[in-house]
Amino acid sequence: MILGLDISTSVVGYSVVDCHGDVIKYGAWPMTPKDFPDNNIFRKVDFIKDKLLAIKANGTPITKICVEAPFEFFGGTGKKKRSSAHTMARLLKYNAMVSYVARNTFGLEPEYLSPASARKICSLKITRSRDKRATKNTVLEHVCKNYKDLNVEYTRFNNPKTIYYDMADAIIVAMAAYKKDLDASK
Repeated sequence: MILGLDISTSVVGYSVVDCHGDVIKYGAWPMTPKDFPDNNIFRKVDFIKDKLLAIKANGTPITKICVEAPFEFFGGTGKKKRSSAHTMARLLKYNAMVSYVARNTFGLEPEYLSPASARKICSLKITRSRDKRATKNTVLEHVCKNYKDLNVEYTRFNNPKTIYYDMADAIIVAMAAYKKDLDASK
C-alpha cells in the first residue's frame, strides 16, 4: 500500500492507496495556532509522528511512501509575491523532518513527486492561471469526481474547507505513485 503525503507547516494531508489503486484511507492532520500557539516545529513533527505510528499500529502494511515535493522557488513583489526565503526555508526543513519521521516509522525511503508531475500522471489538466485557488479547486474537483468517497465540507461562504485541498493533493500524489509503479511493471 502506498502512503501519500502533502506536507505543509499548517496541515498534513494523507492518503493510502491499495494494490488495486483504490483509495482506502485519507484525511488531514491540521496543526492550528490554537493547538500549537508557539508554532514549535519539533512539537508539530512529534504530532505527525504519532499520527504515522497510529497508521502503522492499525495494521496498514505501507510498502511505499510518496511525498509531494515542496515548492522550490520564491520571488515576486506586491500582490504577486510568492513566499519569503524564511517561509521557504521553514517549509523545506519541516518537509525533511516529516519525511525522516515517515522513513523511520515505516522503514522506507520516501519518494518525491512534484505537484505538476503527479497531476500529469493522473491525467489531470491544469489551465495556466495565476490564481492558486483555481488550481486547488481543479484538483479537488478531479478527486471528488474520480474518488467518490471524499465528502467535502464547505464554509459558510460555500468554499471548500482548506483541509480538503490537502487531502486531494495527498490522494493525487499516492495515485500518481501507484500509476507510475503500474507503468514500470509493464
